[in-house]
Amino acid sequence: MGTSDIQILDVHSHFSTEEGFVFQNPGDSDTFGENFEMRTEAEMVEDLKAANVKPMLDFGFTATIPTAEAAGKHDYFAEMYGENPDAFLGLWVQLDPRDDDTAGEFERCLTSLDMGITGFTINGSTTNVPADDDRYDPIYELCLEHNAPVLINVGYSGLGAGQPGGGGHLVEHCHPKTADRVAANYPDLQIVLGRPAWPWQGQAIASLLHKANIVGNELHGWRPKYYPEELTYDISRRLKNKVLFGGDYPLLDYKTLRADWEAMGLDDEVLEKVYYKNAERVFSQFGDV
Repeated sequence: MGTSDIQILDVHSHFSTEEGFVFQNPGDSDTFGENFEMRTEAEMVEDLKAANVKPMLDFGFTATIPTAEAAGKHDYFAEMYGENPDAFLGLWVQLDPRDDDTAGEFERCLTSLDMGITGFTINGSTTNVPADDDRYDPIYELCLEHNAPVLINVGYSGLGAGQPGGGGHLVEHCHPKTADRVAANYPDLQIVLGRPAWPWQGQAIASLLHKANIVGNELHGWRPKYYPEELTYDISRRLKNKVLFGGDYPLLDYKTLRADWEAMGLDDEVLEKVYYKNAERVFSQFGDV
């Protein structure tokens, strides 16, 4: 069996549809230097099936809009999932922790909507509220109550990159020490780190090794050939059971990602762990994989 033929469980990607595309504001995509062709819902599903990929999706922009408006996006995905339950792992809910309605909407997602596996994701630089801020405590309690995972994004964020003042976004709020603190304070909470953690890669590796409840690190946002050397070294060593595939579709395409992964000199056992076995083990505790 060639590694390019096996299914990928993608732990972090986005919507390629007009309704769900991560860059909702004009000019956002200029940061990434790309123009993206929007797909219909049916075309998006076909893209994923053709790539043999089953993703966990994230709107991303829902952390910067009113929670009541974000609720409509959650309903949108619930309808997509209901029509194509085999095409998706589920949804990372991302909401503004400063909004009084955030916990209520997340609980609605967990209890009233069928979206597959449902978890909460935090990008501390989006709202400048780091993951260890106590405003997230009600979210963590809900995750424990309903057996839901948390995704904490670490390292450099492309949001606001190249703009004056970085658009007001603070990179430091994605320092992996914030995830380490959450893991220590909530030892039963199941935490996934998102992205390579540059420029704090060594500290992220330390947390992955030290905290059993930091159950994985999905590596969206970077092509594998550009991963920090310290991370690349440990993918087949100390992190071989914790690295998860993160695609960042449609910002990165799966053909390119597969080619990069398969040019890294990893053996098939490690690649299969990255592509699906690690995610299968981690996410089967939360629902159907």
